[in-house]
Amino acid sequence: MLALACAWGLWLLGAQVILSTPLLRNVINAHSPQIHIEYRSAWSWWPGRVHARGLVLTAQDRAVQWRLALDEVTTSIALGQLPSRLFHATTVHGQGVEFALRRRLRPPEMTADRLRGLPVIPGLEELPRREEGPDDNLPDWRYRLFSVWLEDIATTGVRQIWIDQWRVDGAMELAGAFYVKPLREVLVAPGEVRLHGAAVSGTGAPVAGEVEGHLLVTLSKFDPRHLTMERFFHAADADADLRGRIAGIDVLGGSGGAGPARLSARMRKGRIEQGEVSVDAGPLALRGVRAASAGLRFASGERMRTTLSLRRATLQRAIVRAGAVEGTLAGGPVDLAALEPPRWAALDVRRGRVDDARRLAAQVLGDDRVRAGRGWFSAHLEGPLHRLGGRARVAFAQLQIAARGLEIRGESRADLRIAGLDPWRGANLAGTRVSVDAGRLVPDQEIGPGWWGRAVLTSARLRFHPFRVDAEMEAQCRDARPIVGVYAHLKELPGFLNSLFGMDGLFVRASAHAGRGWFLLRQLDAEGNGASIRATLRHDARGQRGAALLTAHGIPVALDLDGGSSSLHIFGPGDFFADRQRELEAEPIVGPAPRLARRATPLARRAPPRPR
Repeated sequence: MLALACAWGLWLLGAQVILSTPLLRNVINAHSPQIHIEYRSAWSWWPGRVHARGLVLTAQDRAVQWRLALDEVTTSIALGQLPSRLFHATTVHGQGVEFALRRRLRPPEMTADRLRGLPVIPGLEELPRREEGPDDNLPDWRYRLFSVWLEDIATTGVRQIWIDQWRVDGAMELAGAFYVKPLREVLVAPGEVRLHGAAVSGTGAPVAGEVEGHLLVTLSKFDPRHLTMERFFHAADADADLRGRIAGIDVLGGSGGAGPARLSARMRKGRIEQGEVSVDAGPLALRGVRAASAGLRFASGERMRTTLSLRRATLQRAIVRAGAVEGTLAGGPVDLAALEPPRWAALDVRRGRVDDARRLAAQVLGDDRVRAGRGWFSAHLEGPLHRLGGRARVAFAQLQIAARGLEIRGESRADLRIAGLDPWRGANLAGTRVSVDAGRLVPDQEIGPGWWGRAVLTSARLRFHPFRVDAEMEAQCRDARPIVGVYAHLKELPGFLNSLFGMDGLFVRASAHAGRGWFLLRQLDAEGNGASIRATLRHDARGQRGAALLTAHGIPVALDLDGGSSSLHIFGPGDFFADRQRELEAEPIVGPAPRLARRATPLARRAPPRPR
């Protein structure tokens, strides 16, 4: 008994000397800042059993930096493994935990967006700058870094878990096991988090609140020296069952969108074997789109299907609105280690309305010639994501368009046939039909009410970047009054051309091109009742130019259009029109001045920000 008492006394004395003096810290911190340990106080009443307060463990390698802090901890340390540079704790029971991890970035990657919301780790540089120069993987013959192995972790009062730009704050419990050998191996087997009303934020913006449930993550052993997203997710297993409230879509650059949410998922080696997500969001706004409510449904197993529904959606500053918009993406099982784009997509728009056609034309085309009108629309598209097909219907009432001092008013409808739609490039609109009814020229005396026209686009191509439409069409019209009226007033024409206005059963062929701020009617040919019209017209930043060749009773007359005026050419009208047409086609198109886009500048090349 006396021998045991003496041994215990020697342990008490030696342990307090090691723990209360910098001796232990100096041994572990010999290779700081690769690994660094600090604590406010520590003591031990039994060999290997250590109690500590204010424990902070910080470590880094060329890929990541992390920090673990505990207010109080009781742990059993394998003291015999310390000489072999292994800090092995067989049990870690504590309370008051904070954990932070961030990836290290190269200077070109250190932009404001990548740095926003990253954790600040005391004792390390403010910016997680990756070391320049060739990687030093420390061959085994000169490897002297300490490894950390924590087993049987069970902590309460977890205040914060912060990984890169994602942060969880609130009441949590943490359990599991963790091993890291700098520049060699990382292992989490497993790690479990239980949340009791926690708050989640990303890039400094709130994402969710009142989060409850549990998350279980296992990372099989991987080498951090050559880490890629594919290798990381191939090593990852996860089980999650979480519920809470979405705080909003501020993290996406929008506003609003709060509502209840639920997530349940099972992932093995990066593949989501079973997963369900449901979000019911309230009023929100994102990139010009507003909605009274939104719903998101995600389901994944052997197949993936995601549906986003918007109710009472508006866009373009409330110029366009829809009662319901629903988009769906579907494909094979989700594998985060090898993500593939969805194989199929669908879009439904119902009860769409255009409150002001004038403002819509100004926003989309940069054109002020549309003076009034309101409209209705609907659409259905489906197919492969880059080859969507379907139909859309657009109708306008009291549509009023200005042309050369005149205004054309009427009812218009378009039944669009859409094929090969690529949301990032364009679409084929061949087969689209356009109709006009109850048309008239203003003032009314130049055309009787009830003018009509029916057109079909024999070829039509829509491009988004830059916005452009190229189309050829065939049409049948009641008569030529609106067409002639675009080029000249009745009082400006010789009397023998009056018959042009009575070209009943008019047949028209035309080729047109349009973009934002410019329009080109390359060629228009109209025939009926022994009369004909050939015309060309251009409108861009230089103004309006054009020419028309009008023929009645076998007598041709050419009109030269310059801005808002027109002049007659009676001698050699055919040659004049042909020369004018070639001249206009040869001119380059001058649209509105392009906007210069700012390129993201690496933060490392900017001046340091001023303190706020």
